[in-house]
Amino acid sequence: DEEADEIDGTGRRQRFRHVSLPMLKPTLFLVLTLGLNGTWQVFDQIYVMTAGEPGKTTLTPAFLSYQTSFINNEWGQGSAIAFILFAIIVAMTLLQQFVLRDKDEARAKAVTRRAAKAARSGSGPTTEAT
Repeated sequence: DEEADEIDGTGRRQRFRHVSLPMLKPTLFLVLTLGLNGTWQVFDQIYVMTAGEPGKTTLTPAFLSYQTSFINNEWGQGSAIAFILFAIIVAMTLLQQFVLRDKDEARAKAVTRRAAKAARSGSGPTTEAT
């Protein structure tokens, strides 16, 4: 693809944007998702090195959940923190998936759904403006 674009006379930025970047999207999604999840779930480094100090500057949600449950014996609050952490991670993953989705594939699925809905309702084929 890159060779064909080079023959067509596209610039380096256009080749990167239209050829290289779409090919990297699945890898980019995986790396961003795992990185984000890892930053929210850091526990062992905080536990061993700083215990959230100095001034709670290294306090993470995972360590806060542990500290609240096992140190302060507030089990309900600790489990609530863990559940909120889970919800944040799921929401951020879904947001990343939405942002990095393949727009052409999403459009094709939407057209297919509309056509199937029209066929079920008996209105016949519809024309779509692209």
